Amino acid sequence: MDWHIKLMNIKGGRFGQVYNIYLDRESMKKYFAGIDAGTTGASVIIFDEKGSIVSSGYCEYTTKHPLPGWVDQDMNELWEGVCKASRE
Repeated sequence: MDWHIKLMNIKGGRFGQVYNIYLDRESMKKYFAGIDAGTTGASVIIFDEKGSIVSSGYCEYTTKHPLPGWVDQDMNELWEGVCKASRE
């Protein structure tokens, strides 16, 4: 079984241009992501099936301290940090 994926507006393409990519499901590798969304930043590590590290990234985000010992975080900023770290 083959998968067909359409990518639109990827880097280097003109707006509205469509790119067709065909992937053979049998030859695709499996990857796993370890995500640590901590108090000051997000770390993401990508592993292959053998447990070898393929890639890793880190993104720091802001924290607010409304009271001593308290930490307040914007969940949208935290999610964006996870997404950014996963792209590194």
